Amino acid sequence: MNFLSKLIIFVIMSIIIAISLLSFKIIDLTNSYKMAQSKVEKIDAKLDFISAKKSVKKPIEKPIREPIGKPIREPIGEPIGEPIGQPIEKPKEEQEKEYFGIDVSHWNGDIISEISENSEISFIICKATQGEKIIDYQFKRNWTLTKKRNKIRGAYHFYIYHNDPIKQANHFCNQVNDLQKTDISLILDIEELSLPKNNVNKTKLKTDVIKFLEQVEKRTGRIPILYTDYSFANEYLNDIKFIKYPLWLAEYTKKTPRIPFAWKKTGLMILQKSNDYSINSTKADYDVFFGKKEGLYK
Repeated sequence: MNFLSKLIIFVIMSIIIAISLLSFKIIDLTNSYKMAQSKVEKIDAKLDFISAKKSVKKPIEKPIREPIGKPIREPIGEPIGEPIGQPIEKPKEEQEKEYFGIDVSHWNGDIISEISENSEISFIICKATQGEKIIDYQFKRNWTLTKKRNKIRGAYHFYIYHNDPIKQANHFCNQVNDLQKTDISLILDIEELSLPKNNVNKTKLKTDVIKFLEQVEKRTGRIPILYTDYSFANEYLNDIKFIKYPLWLAEYTKKTPRIPFAWKKTGLMILQKSNDYSINSTKADYDVFFGKKEGLYK
């Protein structure tokens, strides 16, 4: 091989090597560019995220419950920021439900002293009088103590067939002479023991009972309540005139109570559902009223 041939080969090899080195350099530069571009894109994305986050306002959270009633003052223009102060709540309305009570006389001793203010008992009805002259000697104490125990109080009169109805009504009102608006209306208790064993004039009885009730209403300005049981009411008080007077019914049953004829349309007010309710082993009658508590005296 002559000198010229060797030179040509050398030049060709030099060109090939140069091209190879240039190719590697180009590839290296391309990779560097891609890495740099990727970093730029990440930085731009992060900047975009920060910018977007700053531009979004935090939503104003709504209160857990809607405000009740009108605000203290009317807002002027658009509201700025969070409202000042707390919404004003209305008082809760009295709920319709069962309220429990007892009725007592001197036979129950000092039972009211054993009842605490936190007891489930909401009302206490005390025997006041009987006939034209008899006064339950425990009445004044029971009447006063019921109020001290913060219970709704009521008073009843035990009716006697042979006694004058007007005199009985006046005797009753004279003893319960401090009846208040938050006391239960005066109550007439009439039952089998109110009658003689025989010779009962049913027409006279109805007339006299109406006289008694009307006199009590005249004296107190409030419609009295009538206490009796189902059988007695259907036999002796089966007249629609009695529908005017709320019924306190003695019906000792776990079933739906039977309503006497005269009160079929109005139903009962209070149910005496047991005669053996006990407080610390002392027995008293057990009464239930359904409705709003204020319905006992309004």
